[in-house]
Amino acid sequence: MLALLKLIPFRDWLWAALAAALAALLLAGAVHERHVQAAKDAAANAREVALIDKHNTDLQNLAATKDAAVEKAYEDGKNAAPMQPVPHVLCYRPRTDKLPAAPGSVGSTSQGPQSGVSASDSGAGSTLDIGPPITVRGKDADAQIRALQQDVQNLLDEMTSAKH
Repeated sequence: MLALLKLIPFRDWLWAALAAALAALLLAGAVHERHVQAAKDAAANAREVALIDKHNTDLQNLAATKDAAVEKAYEDGKNAAPMQPVPHVLCYRPRTDKLPAAPGSVGSTSQGPQSGVSASDSGAGSTLDIGPPITVRGKDADAQIRALQQDVQNLLDEMTSAKH
């Protein structure tokens, strides 16, 4: 085997060594460039993550501000007077006496429709004013409507700013 190696001239050995050195240099350069590019990519990714985090924080702050404005508008609306005054309506309290049996039914002693009418049926007695509870419900409904209108306006503003 050594005899075969002696048949190759020295100049060819030099060319082979040069080719191997050149291949090693190319390989080392490729590995070095990969490491450099990996460092550049990591730095770029870190910058992008920082920008995304800042953007998310800004959006959360904006959303919190708008939510606080909607809650304030709702609370202000609850304390405001209703848009239209609610009239005080007087209703008769419900009867507590038993209804008479139908005429002609078993166990009925009545002969006509007028039997069994009590004083509470005739309109005499205490009444119930349903105006204040309706006013409270009206104020709450008005506040809810104002808050929903503000929420819709905030969403429209957000959609408009997202388009630009």
